[in-house]
Amino acid sequence: AVSVSASSQNICSGEPVNFTAYPVHGGQNPTFEWFINGVLQTGNLSTFIAQGLKNGDVVHCLMTSNEICVTPNN
Repeated sequence: AVSVSASSQNICSGEPVNFTAYPVHGGQNPTFEWFINGVLQTGNLSTFIAQGLKNGDVVHCLMTSNEICVTPNN
């Protein structure tokens, strides 16, 4: 599992927002994929800076664990 927090809950349109993923059972080297409105963004770190967000945009993170015996691993 992964939980995500944003640097701010109230932002102005276009203002950059820093998102941080907190993995649970991610293993030593989990990978992260970040999406805005279902579109994959570049980068695979546990932090992601979204720029140009608009009202109603949805940001989500898909973590893939490399921990042994985790099912499913994402």
